[in-house]
Amino acid sequence: MLRRTLLVAGVALAFASEASAGCFATLGMNLPNDVGAGDTWTAKLEVRQHGQRLIPDAQPTVSIVNDETGERHRFDATSTGRAGFYTAKVVFPSNGTWRLSGNDGFNAPDGSWRCSTTHIFGSVSIGVPPPAASPPPAVPAPEPVAVAREDGGRTGLWIGLGTGLVALAALAAAVAFGRPRGRVARASNL
Repeated sequence: MLRRTLLVAGVALAFASEASAGCFATLGMNLPNDVGAGDTWTAKLEVRQHGQRLIPDAQPTVSIVNDETGERHRFDATSTGRAGFYTAKVVFPSNGTWRLSGNDGFNAPDGSWRCSTTHIFGSVSIGVPPPAASPPPAVPAPEPVAVAREDGGRTGLWIGLGTGLVALAALAAAVAFGRPRGRVARASNL
């Protein structure tokens, strides 16, 4: 009886973990660059389960919302033929600042479960030229690290020679006085 209960519990846990463990996807997307009102931007999307396995049968979308007017548009993505990679043709109807988001479209093809999540990518400026870059502030020249000496550098030579002689004297003293003086054992014929 215990064996049958454990078997049923194991099968139930396997199905429960299978259903819940796979219900998370990540969405990667390029951002529009140099796009104006009425231009078509090709959004390139990448959908991965748990950020790892590419999902071949997702149905991702791209959404834009105008910050000033609240105008909304949604664009369906289509597969590129490579598992997990999709494109959407997005048209911004007017210049301005638009909030950009995408839905990973990670749902069961038969509709038996829905896990899709909307991912926020922030705002983009469409048709608005970027502010002119101001020149970088002037940086003062750094102070020189080495200073020229009037003695032509001879002082450094004398300091180096003196340090070397002290080190040599210390080595000679260590050799002369550091040697153990042991008694020599002699054999005796007593």
